[in-house]
Amino acid sequence: MKSRTRKILKWFLVVIFMLFIFYMSSREGDKSTGDSSAVINLIKLYLGIDLDMISNGNASFIVRKTAHATEYLILFLLVYMAVKEYENVERKILLSLIITICYSISDEVHQYFVPGREMRIFDVMIDSIGASIGAILLKIKDRLKKIHL
Repeated sequence: MKSRTRKILKWFLVVIFMLFIFYMSSREGDKSTGDSSAVINLIKLYLGIDLDMISNGNASFIVRKTAHATEYLILFLLVYMAVKEYENVERKILLSLIITICYSISDEVHQYFVPGREMRIFDVMIDSIGASIGAILLKIKDRLKKIHL
Protein backbone atom coordinates (compact mmCIF):
# COMPACT_ATOMS: atom_id res chain seq x y z
CA MET A 1 0.00 0.00 0.00
CA LYS A 2 1.30 3.45 -0.87
CA SER A 3 2.52 5.67 1.93
CA ARG A 4 -0.08 8.39 1.22
CA THR A 5 -2.91 5.85 1.14
CA ARG A 6 -1.69 4.37 4.42
CA LYS A 7 -1.64 7.83 6.07
CA ILE A 8 -5.16 8.58 4.86
CA LEU A 9 -6.40 5.20 6.10
CA LYS A 10 -4.89 5.75 9.55
CA TRP A 11 -6.50 9.18 9.93
CA PHE A 12 -9.75 7.77 8.54
CA LEU A 13 -9.75 5.21 11.38
CA VAL A 14 -9.17 8.01 13.90
CA VAL A 15 -12.12 9.99 12.52
CA ILE A 16 -14.38 6.91 12.41
CA PHE A 17 -13.58 6.13 16.04
CA MET A 18 -14.17 9.76 17.04
CA LEU A 19 -17.55 9.56 15.30
CA PHE A 20 -18.32 6.38 17.26
CA ILE A 21 -17.53 8.19 20.53
CA PHE A 22 -19.65 11.15 19.38
CA TYR A 23 -22.55 8.80 18.58
CA MET A 24 -22.33 7.11 21.98
CA SER A 25 -22.26 10.53 23.67
CA SER A 26 -25.30 11.64 21.65
CA ARG A 27 -27.49 8.94 23.16
CA GLU A 28 -29.92 10.27 25.73
CA GLY A 29 -29.33 9.41 29.38
CA ASP A 30 -31.96 6.64 29.55
CA LYS A 31 -30.55 4.85 26.50
CA SER A 32 -27.01 5.13 27.82
CA THR A 33 -28.11 3.68 31.17
CA GLY A 34 -29.78 0.83 29.29
CA ASP A 35 -26.49 0.15 27.48
CA SER A 36 -24.68 -0.13 30.81
CA SER A 37 -27.32 -2.51 32.17
CA ALA A 38 -27.00 -4.67 29.05
CA VAL A 39 -23.22 -4.89 29.52
CA ILE A 40 -23.70 -5.87 33.18
CA ASN A 41 -26.11 -8.63 32.12
CA LEU A 42 -23.62 -9.89 29.48
CA ILE A 43 -20.87 -10.00 32.09
CA LYS A 44 -23.12 -12.04 34.36
CA LEU A 45 -24.20 -14.36 31.56
CA TYR A 46 -20.95 -15.00 29.66
CA LEU A 47 -18.19 -14.38 32.18
CA GLY A 48 -19.97 -15.89 35.14
CA ILE A 49 -19.02 -12.94 37.31
CA ASP A 50 -21.64 -12.32 39.96
CA LEU A 51 -22.17 -8.59 39.96
CA ASP A 52 -25.14 -8.97 42.30
CA MET A 53 -22.79 -8.47 45.22
CA ILE A 54 -22.15 -4.99 43.83
CA SER A 55 -25.19 -2.77 44.03
CA ASN A 56 -26.53 -2.10 40.54
CA GLY A 57 -25.59 1.58 40.70
CA ASN A 58 -21.97 0.78 41.51
CA ALA A 59 -21.75 -1.91 38.83
CA SER A 60 -23.11 0.57 36.30
CA PHE A 61 -20.60 3.19 37.47
CA ILE A 62 -17.71 0.73 37.06
CA VAL A 63 -18.90 -0.33 33.59
CA ARG A 64 -19.31 3.29 32.45
CA LYS A 65 -15.93 4.48 33.70
CA THR A 66 -14.16 1.41 32.31
CA ALA A 67 -15.81 2.11 28.96
CA HIS A 68 -14.60 5.73 29.11
CA ALA A 69 -11.01 4.71 29.83
CA THR A 70 -11.06 1.98 27.17
CA GLU A 71 -12.51 4.26 24.49
CA TYR A 72 -9.81 6.83 25.03
CA LEU A 73 -7.04 4.23 25.28
CA ILE A 74 -8.11 3.01 21.83
CA LEU A 75 -8.41 6.57 20.47
CA PHE A 76 -4.94 7.40 21.79
CA LEU A 77 -3.43 4.34 20.07
CA LEU A 78 -5.17 5.16 16.78
CA VAL A 79 -3.95 8.77 16.91
CA TYR A 80 -0.44 7.58 17.77
CA MET A 81 -0.43 5.30 14.72
CA ALA A 82 -1.60 8.19 12.53
CA VAL A 83 1.00 10.67 13.79
CA LYS A 84 4.05 10.00 11.68
CA GLU A 85 5.63 13.42 11.24
CA TYR A 86 7.74 12.97 14.36
CA GLU A 87 10.42 10.33 14.61
CA ASN A 88 10.83 10.97 18.31
CA VAL A 89 8.59 8.62 20.31
CA GLU A 90 8.11 11.15 23.14
CA ARG A 91 6.85 13.80 20.70
CA LYS A 92 4.44 11.35 19.07
CA ILE A 93 3.16 10.31 22.48
CA LEU A 94 2.76 13.93 23.62
CA LEU A 95 0.96 15.00 20.43
CA SER A 96 -1.30 11.95 20.65
CA LEU A 97 -2.12 12.71 24.29
CA ILE A 98 -2.93 16.34 23.48
CA ILE A 99 -5.24 15.39 20.60
CA THR A 100 -6.97 12.68 22.63
CA ILE A 101 -7.50 14.82 25.74
CA CYS A 102 -8.74 17.77 23.65
CA TYR A 103 -11.26 15.45 22.02
CA SER A 104 -12.33 14.21 25.45
CA ILE A 105 -12.97 17.80 26.57
CA SER A 106 -14.97 18.55 23.42
CA ASP A 107 -16.97 15.35 23.95
CA GLU A 108 -17.92 16.40 27.48
CA VAL A 109 -19.00 19.84 26.21
CA HIS A 110 -21.11 18.04 23.60
CA GLN A 111 -22.78 15.93 26.31
CA TYR A 112 -23.85 19.11 28.09
CA PHE A 113 -26.38 19.62 25.26
CA VAL A 114 -27.70 16.03 25.22
CA PRO A 115 -30.90 15.41 27.25
CA GLY A 116 -30.23 13.33 30.34
CA ARG A 117 -26.45 13.71 30.04
CA GLU A 118 -24.01 15.95 31.87
CA MET A 119 -20.65 17.54 31.28
CA ARG A 120 -18.25 16.07 33.86
CA ILE A 121 -14.63 16.97 34.47
CA PHE A 122 -14.30 13.60 36.24
CA ASP A 123 -15.00 11.85 32.91
CA VAL A 124 -12.24 13.88 31.23
CA MET A 125 -9.92 12.65 33.99
CA ILE A 126 -11.00 9.02 33.40
CA ASP A 127 -10.53 9.49 29.63
CA SER A 128 -7.08 10.98 30.27
CA ILE A 129 -6.18 7.99 32.43
CA GLY A 130 -7.13 5.67 29.56
CA ALA A 131 -4.98 7.67 27.13
CA SER A 132 -2.13 7.78 29.66
CA ILE A 133 -2.23 4.00 30.03
CA GLY A 134 -1.73 3.82 26.27
CA ALA A 135 1.19 6.25 26.53
CA ILE A 136 2.80 4.23 29.31
CA LEU A 137 2.41 0.99 27.35
CA LEU A 138 4.02 2.57 24.28
CA LYS A 139 6.88 3.96 26.35
CA ILE A 140 7.48 0.51 27.89
CA LYS A 141 7.41 -1.02 24.40
CA ASP A 142 9.94 1.58 23.18
CA ARG A 143 12.29 0.90 26.11
CA LEU A 144 12.08 -2.86 25.63
CA LYS A 145 12.81 -2.39 21.94
CA LYS A 146 15.94 -0.35 22.78
CA ILE A 147 17.11 -2.98 25.29
CA HIS A 148 16.83 -5.80 22.75
CA LEU A 149 18.65 -3.95 19.96
